[in-house]
Amino acid sequence: AYPTVLLFCALGVGCLFSYAMLQVFDMSFFSFSYFFSSASSIAAKQDSVNRLDQHYAIVGLSISCVWLLLVALTLRWIGPAWTRLAVLGGTMVIGRPLRWLALRELLSRYDSVLSQGISGMPATEVLARSFAGSSLSMTSRVLQERLEAGAPLGRALSTSQLSDGLCRPALLMIDEHPGDPRHAIGDVSNLLEQLAQERCRTLSVVLPVFVLLIVGTILWATFSSYLSALESLMHYISALV
Repeated sequence: AYPTVLLFCALGVGCLFSYAMLQVFDMSFFSFSYFFSSASSIAAKQDSVNRLDQHYAIVGLSISCVWLLLVALTLRWIGPAWTRLAVLGGTMVIGRPLRWLALRELLSRYDSVLSQGISGMPATEVLARSFAGSSLSMTSRVLQERLEAGAPLGRALSTSQLSDGLCRPALLMIDEHPGDPRHAIGDVSNLLEQLAQERCRTLSVVLPVFVLLIVGTILWATFSSYLSALESLMHYISALV
């Protein structure tokens, strides 16, 4: 949330500053002034074009980010609950730890069902009902269908969209203890939690730096074009004097 808010603040500042500078520094009249040479008129035209390009670039980037935000809000408030995990779990950076945490939630709740003395098909039914209306509702129903079809728990989870090459071998280890699966489920749950924590710690270090570089680039690109225009304006004023 913090990098996202920082990025939107930078875009907001860039858009407001860009719009304000376009209104204040309108240097198009220098292109037709008889006080300057043709080279000065060409430079003035180029300054105007550069400012417009910078303005359109900032506005275009802001519109793209706002569109992504609207998509996220639509998924959050209008779309089914399972679509949030489906979309966010497919992203490049934060998708993996979200999928690992979702798998851990499935295993932890299944272990809770088994601890109540429920096993077999009734356990899968209870598990699916417990996730009704949540982001894991679709995944739990698919898991129920696979378990009812005779697939072992580890194989059923390893073939889901939440699994990947890093956690798949650990999930398959659950099937090696069919007599007492709770111990294996607990070990795999702890492993998934550790994987998610390590990835989140890495992201907490890398992601803010990456976003700060983007924010710095946006602000520098916004201000530098108008500093250049201001320098040209001062040059023109000194030429008049």
